[in-house]
Amino acid sequence: MIIKNKKWKNLITVTLLFTIAVLSFEIIPRFIDIIGLSVSLVEDSNKLNNIESIEENLVKTKVENKNLKLKMNKVVSDYKKDKNISDTMRNLNEIANRAKINISSINPQNLKKSDKLWLQSIELKFNSTYEQFFNFVCFLEHSQKVILLNEVNIKPKVIAKSKLDITAKIDVYLNL
Repeated sequence: MIIKNKKWKNLITVTLLFTIAVLSFEIIPRFIDIIGLSVSLVEDSNKLNNIESIEENLVKTKVENKNLKLKMNKVVSDYKKDKNISDTMRNLNEIANRAKINISSINPQNLKKSDKLWLQSIELKFNSTYEQFFNFVCFLEHSQKVILLNEVNIKPKVIAKSKLDITAKIDVYLNL
């Protein structure tokens, strides 16, 4: 349709320009804001779900940590509470009996403390053969306690015989 009247032509053009301006400056930005808010709402709900799962994992980890601490306290005891040096001496005597060795002297040295671990140095003197000494060292290695063999002095009783005078310095972890 062709409008020949200039007055109506100008009125329609101004109305179209006004409608385009309103759409451009009012309605379209509001739709863009609504879309942006919708996207941020979805992102925030995803973050909230992630935070909830992280909190659940944190609670599980705290429980596991508490259980591990309880297990650790069972494994690493406090020597001051236990006072188990007699257990250590009894354990060394059992090892010597299994290796068929008679210990002539057990001389405990000073206690050492490293972190939460108590270390008892002990000097043992005994007579044995090479085989008995080997068995004694094997039994020490497989004992219930952690025992470190630090120093061994071996002197033959008689040069031609296999009987030995042995002095061994060991460290025993009392609370392991």
